[in-house]
Amino acid sequence: MDVSPRKVRLASNTIGIGRHDGWIWLLGLGVLQLMLGLGALSTVLLASLASAIAFGLCFLIGGLAQIGQAITDRGWSGFFGHLGVGVLYALVGITFTADPQGGVFAITFVLGVYFLFAGVMRMLLAVELKDTDGWGWMALAASVDLLLGALIWAGWPSSAYRVLGAFVGVELLVHGLSLVMLGLISRQLRPI
Repeated sequence: MDVSPRKVRLASNTIGIGRHDGWIWLLGLGVLQLMLGLGALSTVLLASLASAIAFGLCFLIGGLAQIGQAITDRGWSGFFGHLGVGVLYALVGITFTADPQGGVFAITFVLGVYFLFAGVMRMLLAVELKDTDGWGWMALAASVDLLLGALIWAGWPSSAYRVLGAFVGVELLVHGLSLVMLGLISRQLRPI
């Protein structure tokens, strides 16, 4: 691999590796995420339920923090709105953690709506841009969104358990692979 000194300097600065052995951390994290992704794909139901619980905990913690912040600023004119949003977050968090199956259905429902809506919007944008170079990529992205949304809804509600866990697994695999590749490329970099 022929890498110019400028590209090496930019790549090492971008990656944030100050020492030549920093690639090991990227590689290790990538391998860990690959294993987690394979695990999620092999047990999509468990991955779906774990994801709903994780979402629930994030909502609960965020909601409690917002409630606490609202209470400390009681004199603020936006107090009730801020408190209300915090309570809503906390209630969603409690619901998702207490009933992860319901959380899986809710999250998958929102994903289905998102993919269909995003697909329609991107397709409209692609049609609007059809006289420019690269409009086909937008149309492709729109088609993928529409396909994902259609797949979710075609199997609803039983698709809920497969979709969320599979999406988490695929995301972990793709991100893990990118970190492995980044680590292997970084291994070839020499400190400047």
